[in-house]
Amino acid sequence: MNNSEYDIFGYDKNGFNKEGIHMVTGTKYDEEGYDKEGYSRLGYDREGYNKEGYDRYGYDRYGYDRYGYDKNYFDKDGYNSLTRSFFDREGYDKEGYNNDGYDKDGYDKYGYKRDGYNRFGYDKDGYDKESFNKAGIHKVTGTRYDEEGYDKDGYNKEGYNKRGYNKAGFNKEGIHVITETRYDTTGRDEEGYDEEGYNRFGYDKDGYDKNGFNKEGIHMVTGTKYDEEGYDKKGYDEEGYNREGYNKVGFNREGFHKITGTKYDEEGYDEEGYNKNGYNIHGYDKRGFNIRGFNHLTFTYLDKEGYDKDGYNEEGYNREGFNKDGYDRHNFNKTGIHKITNTEYNEYGFNSLGINRFTNTLYDSDGYNIDGRNEQGLTKEKNDERSQRFAVLKDLIYKVANNEMSMEKFRAVSKLTIEELFDIAVKSNLPSEIKLGIKKRFKEYHKYDDKMSLETMEQAVSFFVNGEVISLKGKLDEMKKVKDYMVENGLYICTYSLKKYIKMYLVGELDLTKPLNENIQEEQKLEEKKEVANPKTESSKVDTKDALKQFREMFKQREKNKISDEEKEKTL
Repeated sequence: MNNSEYDIFGYDKNGFNKEGIHMVTGTKYDEEGYDKEGYSRLGYDREGYNKEGYDRYGYDRYGYDRYGYDKNYFDKDGYNSLTRSFFDREGYDKEGYNNDGYDKDGYDKYGYKRDGYNRFGYDKDGYDKESFNKAGIHKVTGTRYDEEGYDKDGYNKEGYNKRGYNKAGFNKEGIHVITETRYDTTGRDEEGYDEEGYNRFGYDKDGYDKNGFNKEGIHMVTGTKYDEEGYDKKGYDEEGYNREGYNKVGFNREGFHKITGTKYDEEGYDEEGYNKNGYNIHGYDKRGFNIRGFNHLTFTYLDKEGYDKDGYNEEGYNREGFNKDGYDRHNFNKTGIHKITNTEYNEYGFNSLGINRFTNTLYDSDGYNIDGRNEQGLTKEKNDERSQRFAVLKDLIYKVANNEMSMEKFRAVSKLTIEELFDIAVKSNLPSEIKLGIKKRFKEYHKYDDKMSLETMEQAVSFFVNGEVISLKGKLDEMKKVKDYMVENGLYICTYSLKKYIKMYLVGELDLTKPLNENIQEEQKLEEKKEVANPKTESSKVDTKDALKQFREMFKQREKNKISDEEKEKTL
């Protein structure tokens, strides 16, 4: 058994530790007398078999002894070891039938006797000797009554048998067949009432017992649960005491027992059922602990509130919040003196009530309470961590708002949507130009929403480049290579980005054999050549450390310059 099969106290699901000692009994046997492996002191499991698989009489689970014979000396094939035949000494086989096919009770294997009736008294057609079936229908009349007008039990429609008595033994005049009086052998008349007028449940014809209470416990005179003297149906008043002044367990109002005259009954238990040591008849105190500290209510060594037998929780504090040395979680004793400083204030200026001597509030000058938490419930470490996370998020917000991050990269690196980013900017009260900058990029963000499959793109997409149509049909393998390349380089995958990079690949602007950075450098060289050939009034220097950003921005600009081409593609 591995360690995972033991709980935090070192016991398995059956209550045994690794040494085989049971948590409740403190012995090698549980409350039912079985050890860790499930065997009793005599060596038998709960089903009555020993480790070899035999019961106390030497038979296995299938009823055979070590030699293969059952209790009737038959083996599995029906051979009898005593008679050396397939019949026992009385002439019956293993199944209990003789040569004629009948068992000891005279029934064949189908359950019928020689007279044709089974154990329930019915023949093969389902009728008894009186010609009634199980439903009580007569074979000849087809009704519940035979030709003479009597049912299966021998009673006519009026409920009387051939002798003139009903099932209760009374005739039409109300005279009983045995006593020859109006009362049967139990002393009750035909309606079930005795000579005093009460039935077997103790109620008269009006439904009241001898004390005037009905089944619901309401008294016939007062109309309440109590009679004129204030006692209920069982003889107890509202406080639970009878006319003698004792409650149901035999104690009076002062807590003395009617027999012993002490606070304890004959067995040594008080009114609540606990002895002088505080344990009940089962060995548990009022909180559910036994003498060893085991709690039967929680099946652990802690009560329902999480405290042990001595009143301490797992952290070592009692219900008042003090440990065994008399100090609370903040090291203050009951008089408010601190364990370390020996004054009414701790090292940080807080008293036992949590008031800071310097600020006269629940928080110190840095905004933290005696537990080291601020008004938001955060510790200094958690608050610093939260601030750091917000700083990273704020940097992301500014980059998106100021177009310093491509939307393709934002979709790839952030789990937030553009709308969520905008909401954070609003709730953080960031400048209006930042919020406006994010909002302007909503449309660009949603260009990356569509995620068309490559198979669909192959059939539906064509490019229009320099007056020439480039169809994707038959290029699925190439498209898959481009997608794999994008995945390897951490690019965001959607219909928009796939179309862009597939188009670049088809026109020779993307080399899948080269890393993304080398493709960026190639693109930079092409752009530089274009600038030499077509100088611009303003030029920018590419930062190689941020090559990926510039590369994506470059394609973004190219897309803007090729609006006419995109319009033609949409047409196609």
